[in-house]
Amino acid sequence: MKVTATGQIAQMYIRKQGIFTERKIYPYVDTADLRLDLLPRLRVMAANNNGGQEHPWSSMSDEELLKSAGLYRTDRVTGEQGYNLAAVMLLGRDDVIQDVVPAYLTDALLRKVNVDRYDRICRPVGLRSKKSVQIQ
Repeated sequence: MKVTATGQIAQMYIRKQGIFTERKIYPYVDTADLRLDLLPRLRVMAANNNGGQEHPWSSMSDEELLKSAGLYRTDRVTGEQGYNLAAVMLLGRDDVIQDVVPAYLTDALLRKVNVDRYDRICRPVGLRSKKSVQIQ
């Protein structure tokens, strides 16, 4: 279908404007589905990227950190609260990621000899997210 008329283009833009897949809330994803054991590591990484100074996430509770990072939010249109796609992709267990985005694959990067470069890429059978796993 070729869209050429100004009215058609405007209608297409307006129709697509309300679609933000990364903002979609998954109401049935809860903390049991996330790897909250990664949060201390995220706090350290945030402090390191803050010039070694204390980052606000260092003193926040886990729940406050997730809200501050935009991983837990409220949809202002529907009032629905929950974790979004970013939370699932960053902190989700492998089976949860597979359920939410089944077309993604996990790549395992294996460093054997020179740790400054990757020697080969392996695709573990059964893992289906786009997260990269580094094996050292």
